[in-house]
Amino acid sequence: VYVSDFSFWWLENHAAEWKVSAKKYMDKPAQNQYKKFVETLVEFEGVVGEKLQLRNVTKKNIESFIDWLETENYQTSTIERNIGRLRFFLNRATEMNYEVNQAFKERIYFDPEDIEGVYLNEVEIQKIIDKDFSYDEELNCIKQNFLISLHSGLRISDFMKLDISNIKDGMITLKTQKTKQKIVVPVHPIVEEIINDNFGYLPRKVSISEYNKQIKVICQICEIDNMVFGKVFDSKLKRKVTKYYKKYELVTSHIGRKSMVSNLKDKVSPEVINSVLGWSKNSN
Repeated sequence: VYVSDFSFWWLENHAAEWKVSAKKYMDKPAQNQYKKFVETLVEFEGVVGEKLQLRNVTKKNIESFIDWLETENYQTSTIERNIGRLRFFLNRATEMNYEVNQAFKERIYFDPEDIEGVYLNEVEIQKIIDKDFSYDEELNCIKQNFLISLHSGLRISDFMKLDISNIKDGMITLKTQKTKQKIVVPVHPIVEEIINDNFGYLPRKVSISEYNKQIKVICQICEIDNMVFGKVFDSKLKRKVTKYYKKYELVTSHIGRKSMVSNLKDKVSPEVINSVLGWSKNSN
């Protein structure tokens, strides 16, 4: 039995009856958060090329998952939350008498490396704007999505659910999935141009894994290839490798938000950035 399959099944059949306190059951928002975790786990399985089995999940598998999350620029608190949710499902499987490797109960030490995540500066973003990808429909679609991400600063979870109905009177308005805060982001002229090119609609979305893969290709074609110190997950070694890489190799779906913050930092006040990005304080 695979961990991801069991987790989806449990959410479908048992989540609504799971008590989180004496008088409260797991509500829909919480169920969606756990579902998001399982989708993230499935994405990781796609990277390493194998599905995790309940009976075979080892400490090394979990450490590999942590390494991958770190190279995808997830925050430490988010990584810890994901590991907690993995353990949650493994505990539920254990309680239901499935054969589960109990290695997940061992203490796992997580010491994230203090390496500043990369971002694209305005010159590099302009390279992407100027590059014609009309010869490749798929790349052109992802280029458009990439530029919207770079000019809206939305978290990837919000960006992938962005709909044209969220855009009105020159503003993007939505409630964030993570914090449930309402944010209002001005529509950048580049975003407006993309909507016009798509006859009043947003470009179609692709899976996060495909998006991650193709934005690297786009940055490589645009010669965003200066050497930068960073960490990349090696799918063969199943662990992170820290060294100097060409910048496009370090690009992930989180770079849109990082880039917008970094490029606005010296132009507007922290209060404006916090308001636009839905932060209650200076954080990332």
